[in-house]
Amino acid sequence: MAAPRIKSRWFRDATPRDPAELASAAAAIVWRTADYRVRHMRSVNFAIDAGEPYIAALVEFLCFLIAIADRVAYERDPGPWRTAFTSALAIRVGELFRWGADQAMSVEGPAAAETVAGALRALFGAPSTRAPRTIGSTT
Repeated sequence: MAAPRIKSRWFRDATPRDPAELASAAAAIVWRTADYRVRHMRSVNFAIDAGEPYIAALVEFLCFLIAIADRVAYERDPGPWRTAFTSALAIRVGELFRWGADQAMSVEGPAAAETVAGALRALFGAPSTRAPRTIGSTT
């Protein structure tokens, strides 16, 4: 299986980018990386069946990569920039997940997005009964 190719013209323009714009670009990379890794694991005979097990593995990879991106953002700026970036990243990854689940599984979008939201709440410690907090916030 060939590695995914990511084309970029990102650095040709030296204008500063806002956190949401960076998060949108990062979300595409996170999505492609997670999808590639799950497909690769299946190709080397990991027991990841199509359907719900595939979605569960994909959600785990997505949450893992979002957590890594949050750590990288924390090193850059532990303040409001990081919070805005990580929140926008999680939202955009959820949108991509909803689109991918709709395409692959014919799963209804809100149900697919809730799968990612629930996994992120578990990852960042927010109970599912409370209103969702901003990813990366300390409250």
